[in-house]
Amino acid sequence: MTYDLPDVLPEFMQTYFDWFTDTFGSSPAEDVRIAPYAHASNGGIRIDANASCGIAGLFACGEATGGMHGADRLGGLSSANGLVFGHIAGRSAATWAAAHPLGPSSPDVTFDATFSPLASDVMRDLRHAMSESCLVIRTQEGLGLARATISAFGERLARSSRPCEDWREVAATIQVHQSLVSANALVTAMLARTESRGAHYRADFSDEDATQARPLVIACKNGEVSALPAE
Repeated sequence: MTYDLPDVLPEFMQTYFDWFTDTFGSSPAEDVRIAPYAHASNGGIRIDANASCGIAGLFACGEATGGMHGADRLGGLSSANGLVFGHIAGRSAATWAAAHPLGPSSPDVTFDATFSPLASDVMRDLRHAMSESCLVIRTQEGLGLARATISAFGERLARSSRPCEDWREVAATIQVHQSLVSANALVTAMLARTESRGAHYRADFSDEDATQARPLVIACKNGEVSALPAE
């Protein structure tokens, strides 16, 4: 891609150009190859009008949540997510916290402190698998392969994990585990929607299906992930 640019760039463009040059060693004003890419995941955590996630004391807002923009979202429109529901979530969280003060008898939060030396390798391989099967063009075969691969990565991570007292290494392993959970949820949603809608494109179902014009909720129970129509 080539284009004519003014001698003095607007501040936003200049910031981007500086980042691009520092990162890739060349200017985006030079010949740049443009390729299609998945713009956004238009889903997220399900919240109610008070920004509650359905778990006592847990609230969410911003791009972590889903549903405000339907099947598509244009760049910049997430202001509604961040500002409107950020305000709602903050007030709701403050109200809840005021009614539930912490005390010396509050239970401690515990979890398995484990570390896997393969965590970084699993994360790298997960990114590659998702890029191969879950970006612009999706098919039943590719998504099925991605799901099987994600399951294998989870087993690989579990087999290699061991007790650890270094919180940095524990946190790194937890991050990879949660990335596998998120990836599995995404693949489940992509498999369930056998149509193309908004930013979601299935090469084997290239048209919209009017009977599927409703949001889906991805639920995880006892380790099993399922896609259900939103009530």
